[in-house]
Parts: sequence; C-alpha cells; structure tokens
Amino acid sequence: MSLDIEKITLDVAGDVLTLTLGETSRKVKLPRGERGAPGRDGVSIKGDQGEKGETGRDGQPGRDSLVAGPTGPKGDCGRTGDTPSLSIGQVITGEQASVILGGTKEEPVLNFVLPRGERGFAGQPGKNGKDGSHEYIQLQYMGHSPRYTNDFLAAHILADGVVELPEMTEADIGLWTYIKTFSEVAVTGLVEEVVRINKGARKFVVIAYNGKFKFTAF
Repeated sequence: MSLDIEKITLDVAGDVLTLTLGETSRKVKLPRGERGAPGRDGVSIKGDQGEKGETGRDGQPGRDSLVAGPTGPKGDCGRTGDTPSLSIGQVITGEQASVILGGTKEEPVLNFVLPRGERGFAGQPGKNGKDGSHEYIQLQYMGHSPRYTNDFLAAHILADGVVELPEMTEADIGLWTYIKTFSEVAVTGLVEEVVRINKGARKFVVIAYNGKFKFTAF
C-alpha cells in the first residue's frame, strides 16, 4: 500500500512499514496479531456440462488405429478335401535313391528307385560235399491262356497268352508260383496290374496290399 501526502510516503510490505519523508526513510516492524481460527473447508461446486464437441476427422492413411475396426462377416465353410488312394508301384534299382510320383490326384502311385548295395567280399571256399542228385523240378504245362487253379501254387508253370492270378486270402501270404513261357505271356490281376514275360520266366508271391492279398512279381 502506498500513501503520498506532499513529500510523505508510506509503504507496507508484509509486516514492515516504511515511512519516507523527503529523502529520509524509516522502517518500523508492525506487531503480528494472534493466529486466527482455521477456516472451514471450502465447498466444491460442480459446473454445468459443456456442449458436445464436433466429431474428429478420420486418421491419416498408413497409421495404426488405436480403435479396432468392426468384425467382418464369417466366411463359408470350405469343402472337405479329397482322400487319395495311395499305392506303391514299381521298385527298381538305380544310381541314387528317389521317389517318382505317378498316377492321378485321386489315385497317386509311388515308384521307388533304390541304389544297389556294394558287392560283399567273397566267402571262403566251402568243403567238398558228397555226390548228390540233380534237383528235380516238375514243370506243369498249362497251355494257352489257362484258367488259374490250385495247381499253380508252389509249382513251375509253362503257359502263354494271358494268365490272370486271382485275389487271395490272408492265410495265403507267402505262397508263390513260377510262370515260364517259350513265346509270350501276360500275367494280370497283380499289384503291378500287368507283367509281360517274353521267352523267359518270373516268380510271383502273395503279399498284403492296400487291404487286399494279391500276387506280385518277385
């Protein structure tokens, strides 16, 4: 507070009173009064709600949004995939092991190429055996395109034309027949479907194959 009367000036700063008369100043400390009683707590008054602000503009392209977008509609259920009928085809000897896929998408066929193993060391010469008789092989002549009978089992057969070997049972696994021809014979009903023999012979044995029991070329 400042009070000017001609050349007299009074200034109050806190509890210090300054009296200025012309160029002379005097300071007097004012006595402090007793501490007043604590004031009561103020009352908080909630103000009125302001008006709703304007809708914000869309975010810039390429920046991540903090708010997830709406979930799209559920897609249609895909169709059930096809279950192929896998089978084993030929197993042949080659330079490197490989698998060749053949057949169709519905009935794929796996053909294997297996390398031939190295030749082993020669064994020691055996002792001289007793004189023996020559092994006798009974060759049954079945003629042209013969029909399969039980006489084929564990036998050497001579035939030509077409020979169809039937499906067998689980009890027949390991049974065999040996088919020979002096001309040409086509053997069908096999795991390999058809095996052609031209002036030669081939052994066939019963194996379990794809839930069935069929002859295969041995």
